[in-house]
Amino acid sequence: ASERLARFGDRLIPVHTVYDGIAGAIERSGFTRVDGILFDLGVSSLQLDVADRGFAYAQDAPLDMRMDQSGGVTAATVLATYGEGDLRRIFERYGEEKLAGRYARAIIQARTEQPIERSAQLVDILQAATPAALKNAGHPAKRVFQALRIEVNAEL
Repeated sequence: ASERLARFGDRLIPVHTVYDGIAGAIERSGFTRVDGILFDLGVSSLQLDVADRGFAYAQDAPLDMRMDQSGGVTAATVLATYGEGDLRRIFERYGEEKLAGRYARAIIQARTEQPIERSAQLVDILQAATPAALKNAGHPAKRVFQALRIEVNAEL
C-alpha cells in the first residue's frame, strides 16, 4: 500500500498500528491537522488462506491467528493464559456463542492435561463439549475461532 500511495509524498504518512494505536500515531506524526485517515480494516483472504496461521478450523495448524505476526499474543497464548471467565466473555461477546461457558470450561480442563497449540486440538475439545442434540447445528468451532481471532487482533 505504501508503494501505491508514494505519489502523495509527505502529505501521507503510512503507519502500521492496531486500532487502539491510532491516537498515538497521529500525535507522533507531528501533524497539527488531519484531513483524513485511510484504514485497512478488513480481514485479508490471503491471510486466511495460509493454512499455517491457524485461522481455519477445517485445517490443522498452529493456533496463531495474528494478522500481524511481528508481535502480539497468539490464540494459543490466549487459550493457555486466560481464565474461564475471560474465555467465556470473549466467546460470548465476539462470537455470540451460546455454549461459551461450556466451551471455556472444556478448554480449562483440557489445558491441564496438555497445552492447546493446534487448531485440530481445539476443534476436538469443542466437539467433545458440544451436546449431542446440537451436533448437527453447525460446526462448533466457527464462533469460537471468530472470537479468538477478534481477541488476538484487537479488532473491536
